[in-house]
Amino acid sequence: MLASDNDCLEAADLDGVMPAPSVVAASNRMEIAEVVAQAERDAIAAALRATRGNKAQAAKVLGISRAALYEKIAVLGVSATVA
Repeated sequence: MLASDNDCLEAADLDGVMPAPSVVAASNRMEIAEVVAQAERDAIAAALRATRGNKAQAAKVLGISRAALYEKIAVLGVSATVA
């Protein structure tokens, strides 16, 4: 579970949740587009968990519109179900 001292998640709140893109790239030799896509998937999933699946709040946490979040969920294949 993610926790934040503020109303918004910050980069520091994600420490330990997902590896830095440079670590992923070095260890798996992934293309930059896949590294970015995986980072977006991880950030969206974390925001959805932190907001208990509330997409409007997750979009706000991520700094994107709700429509953009729905598009990214579809394009990136992110599960919108909260685990």
